[in-house]
Amino acid sequence: MAPVQNARLIYSQHPTTYPVPGQTFVYDDSPTIDLNTVPLHGGILVKTIVLSSDPYLRGRMHPPEVKSYMPPMEIGQPVDNFGIGLILRSEDSNFHAGMHVYGYCPFQEYSIINMKASLFPWFPLEKPEGVNWSTFIGPIGMPGQSAYLGYRALVEEKAKTSKTLFISVAGGPVGNFLIQFIKIRHPEMKIIASAGTAQKLENMKSLGADVVINYKTDNTRAILAEHGPIDIYWDNAAGPVLDDALVNMAEYGLIVACGAISSYNQEEKDRPPTRNFVEMFQRSLTVRGYRGTDFAQQYIPDFMAEIPPLVFSGKIRLREHRYDGLKNAGQALADVHTGANFGKSLIVVADDACMCCGANVCVKQSAADSVASR
Repeated sequence: MAPVQNARLIYSQHPTTYPVPGQTFVYDDSPTIDLNTVPLHGGILVKTIVLSSDPYLRGRMHPPEVKSYMPPMEIGQPVDNFGIGLILRSEDSNFHAGMHVYGYCPFQEYSIINMKASLFPWFPLEKPEGVNWSTFIGPIGMPGQSAYLGYRALVEEKAKTSKTLFISVAGGPVGNFLIQFIKIRHPEMKIIASAGTAQKLENMKSLGADVVINYKTDNTRAILAEHGPIDIYWDNAAGPVLDDALVNMAEYGLIVACGAISSYNQEEKDRPPTRNFVEMFQRSLTVRGYRGTDFAQQYIPDFMAEIPPLVFSGKIRLREHRYDGLKNAGQALADVHTGANFGKSLIVVADDACMCCGANVCVKQSAADSVASR
C-alpha cells in the first residue's frame, strides 16, 4: 500500500492570553505514513476516530520551566489529549487489530502508541449498537469521570445533610453531568447553576437545575442570596463568581475547587483577586482543591459499573458540539475558553465516530443545533 496522508495539529507557540487558531495551533497535512510497514517497536498503530477539547489543556500551554500538575505541550509537536481510536496493527499482546481504544493520543490521523510512554493508560472499549463512540469521551469519558470521582470522594457525605448546591460553569460537560447525577442521587436537592448564554441556561433547566444564572447579565450575588445559603459549591470558575459564592455560603459549607476558567487565559498580574477570603474562616468553610484524575484508582470501578447504564438508558445525557476534521481542531481548542461551544466539544476525525447516521458530522446533532440556534 502506498503511503497515505497523516495530517496533524501542531502546537506552535505558547499563548499569553487566549489560544488562537493558526498561531497557537497550526494544521499540517504534509506528513504521510505507510500503514503496512511503519515500525511499531512493540506498540500499536491507531487510527484516530474522535478527540476531546477541554479547558484544562490551557494549563499545558506554557514553557517547560513553568511548574504545573500536568506536563507542558511541546512546541513543534502535535497537541495531545483524550480520544478514541481504532487499532490497525499491534505488537502489544494486550491489544489486537480491530479493537477500539480510549487513551491519550496525538492530534493526528494515525499514531504509533507505546503504552509504557503514554501519559495515561489506554483501555479497550465496547459499546451498544447505535451509541456514538464520542459518548466515551463525554459522559463516560473525562468530564463524567471528573464529576463522579469528585462527588464520591468529596461531596457524597456532605450531600446527605445539604439542601442547596451551586455549580459554576455548569453549561459545560462537567456541570451538565453533575446536575443530572445529583438529581438522581438527591432529587430533593436545590441545584443552582450558572453559565453565560440563554441556550446554556435553557439546557441546564432541562437537565434538572432549579435556579439558573447568567453570570454575564444577572446579579449573581443577589440570586445566590435569594436561593441560598449554599451548602456545597462546585467551583469551576474562581474569580468574581467565587467571591459571590463566598458571601452566600452556609456555615460549615463545602467548596470543591475544580477549575478556575476565569483566570486560565490571563497573565498572573491580571488575574482577579479573591476579595472575600475572610468568609472562609468566618463561616468555617472547607475548601478542597480537586484535579479531575484524583481518586481514579478508588472510584473508577464504581464509575464503570454505575454510569454507562445511566448513559445508555438516556438518564444522563450530554450535548455534543462537533468540529469536523483536524482542520477545525484549533478552533475547537479555542472555543472552550470563550464559551463559543454549546455542549461537549469534540473533534470528529474519522467516519465511524457517529454510528447513528454514518456521517463524519452527526446529521441528527447538526439538525438539532440548527433548530436550537434559531
